[in-house]
Formats: sequence, C-alpha cells, structure tokens
Amino acid sequence: MYCIGVLMSNNSTVVFKGSYDGRLVAVKRLVKPHIDASQEIQSLIAADQHPNIVRWYYTTRDRDFIYLSLEPCDCSLYDLIQNQTGYLESFRLMKPNGYPSHILLKLMWDICAGLVHLHKLKIIHRDLKPHNVLIIRGEPPCVKLADMGISKFLVGDASSLGPHATVSGTSGWRPREQIRKKGRQTRAMDMFSFGCVLFFCMTGGKHPFGDDDKSYERDRNVIKNKMNLSLVKDIPEARDLCSRLLNYEPKDRYNFTVLKFEIFICL
Repeated sequence: MYCIGVLMSNNSTVVFKGSYDGRLVAVKRLVKPHIDASQEIQSLIAADQHPNIVRWYYTTRDRDFIYLSLEPCDCSLYDLIQNQTGYLESFRLMKPNGYPSHILLKLMWDICAGLVHLHKLKIIHRDLKPHNVLIIRGEPPCVKLADMGISKFLVGDASSLGPHATVSGTSGWRPREQIRKKGRQTRAMDMFSFGCVLFFCMTGGKHPFGDDDKSYERDRNVIKNKMNLSLVKDIPEARDLCSRLLNYEPKDRYNFTVLKFEIFICL
C-alpha cells in the first residue's frame, strides 16, 4: 500500500489517495497515541460486502500512525449539499414543487439500508452526520456510510449499551441521551441523527435545532427539545417524518425498517 496525494485533512486524521493490491484506495491515516482504530476496523469487517457501507481492505501501522486502506468515494453528503463539489450539479435534489427528487430519495434509501444492516449486526453507528455519508458517482449515485470509529456493538441480547458507555458523537448531530449520558443508549440514537441529516438535505444545509455555527447551541436546543421544522411545513410528509425521527423519547422514534418502507413507497 502506498499514498500518492492528500484527499482530505481534518484535525488528527488525514485521508490520502493511494493504491493497494492494484486498486485505487483511500488511505485514512490516524494518529496512534490518540485514536484506537480497532472498533472501526471491527465494524467495517462485520459489515463488509454491503453496498452501502464503505469497504475496508487492509490495515498497517508504523511508530506514529495507523493506516486504513478503504474504498474510495467521490465526495461527502455535506460537500454535496453545501455545493463544495462540482459533482451532481446536473441533478436536482429537490423538485420545483419543493418535494424531494428521485435522486434525494435514493440517497436517503441508501443511508437507511446501510443503517438497517448495521443494526441487524447489532452495531450502533453513533456518529451519523453529512460528513460521514460518502457518495460514489453513478446514475443514480450510491451512498456509503463511513467513519465508524466510535460505533459500538450491542452485547448478547442487549438492546442498549452499558451504563458506562462514552458520550462521544459530534455536537449538533446527537440526541439528548447521547449528550447527557443519561438513559439507555440504543439504536434510536442513529434514528435521531438521521432525522437531522434528512432535514439538512431537504433544506439545503439547515439544521432543525439551529443554524448557529456554535454546535453546543444546537446541543442545548436538543436537550430542551427546542426544534424548528418550519422550513418543511409545506411538505406534511417530511414534517411528520422529521418529528417522528427527532422525538425527544427514544422509544417513540421511527425504526429504520419502517422508514425504509416509507421511502420505498415514495420511490
């Protein structure tokens, strides 16, 4: 495996364009003292071969870094929605009447399919956000879920993580039980995060818990159950779907099997 150029850099993580075993790959470099890559590798191996999970090929280490050889993608959902990439400029994510296009529904279907697969494997992603939803070119494009460094396996017949589960996650995209480390941490965490992602896509980059760049303000609004869905008020189906996914009570949120069915009907 060798690297031939930088694709992305973010804090302690750098992603290079590389080559492994004759194929082009994305090489994710992690700082060894600060990051344990074992959880991400285990989740990727467990979910391997699913079309909506980024593929893992190889891992190597040196004194300072861990290198993950992964399936290359073209951009993130965040880049796409924020118009930071030229890709998909010819596609409309929203119809003139304000409803989601076939392309956007396909992207949402792919996210659901990937999460359904993870949940069947008893894996909770715990860090779903537009930055961790990657896209591969195609007609239609294909979504790949990535960055499962803080994902967790449910042990045995348990439906929630243990009482000592870490908070983790990304400010502004996590539910109140994940922020406060209070109550059971279940698969419903991913459902809440998906509700934020769905709203983000349908509103061109807005957030249901505030557009303040200070993400802790969003966390505070999440804890207070202070959300604003007015931007999708003219689409009753979207407003109802978002409100169900973003429900303050985890047990009352949609599950992804039901959600997939609803999106399938729209497709």
